[in-house]
Amino acid sequence: MLEQTRKSVQDQLLQFDKIEAADEDGEEVNKISTIYIYKMFLSKERALYQTLNMMKWQAQTFTGYFWAPVDE
Repeated sequence: MLEQTRKSVQDQLLQFDKIEAADEDGEEVNKISTIYIYKMFLSKERALYQTLNMMKWQAQTFTGYFWAPVDE
């Protein structure tokens, strides 16, 4: 029973980790890991909230210092 459960979980994770992409002609192109996409999304969200947590709430606005590239 334990071995069947492990196999089932492993199969589900492998299915979850696949995204099949196709170009206009229907040919497969680079496959992207769903887990990798979620990992990058969470990393960006965490960085955003860390920055927001450094700001101060004053007079109904957030006040703080940050840097940004000049072209953005």
